[in-house]
Amino acid sequence: MNTPRFSLPEIIIIFIIVGAIDAVDFLITIVSAAVIAIGGAFGFITFGVSIGVAAAMAGALEGVAKPLINFVSTALIQFYLFMKGVRGLHYLGGALAEFIPIFNVLPMRTASMALLIAITNKRADLNKIKEAPADDTEIGEYALAETA
Repeated sequence: MNTPRFSLPEIIIIFIIVGAIDAVDFLITIVSAAVIAIGGAFGFITFGVSIGVAAAMAGALEGVAKPLINFVSTALIQFYLFMKGVRGLHYLGGALAEFIPIFNVLPMRTASMALLIAITNKRADLNKIKEAPADDTEIGEYALAETA
């Protein structure tokens, strides 16, 4: 049985992509919080006009941009995992946690991808050990087949 395994270049590329998505998600949260804080501070001076504008901008960032980024990135990464032949349930748990408003600041997507890669590679290593011959006469042939 050929179990899929993540290679080192794949892991690096995946972490660059997933880390960038988490960083953008974090920056949107910081910007929307800053917009609310600045709009609230200047709202007292301009009689409440900027409070409404700040709330609308922050609402657009938090309510539209982040769920759109979360949905598109989760769908694309799940498609990649499906094409690779990996069950993406471990990743899906962390990706769905990104839709929860308080937890979406944390890098759940990156952590769940690390968990998925560790479990998948460990499973591939265990299946490789199970496929190894038990008889001493076959070990030499098995080692030669592995190096070729």
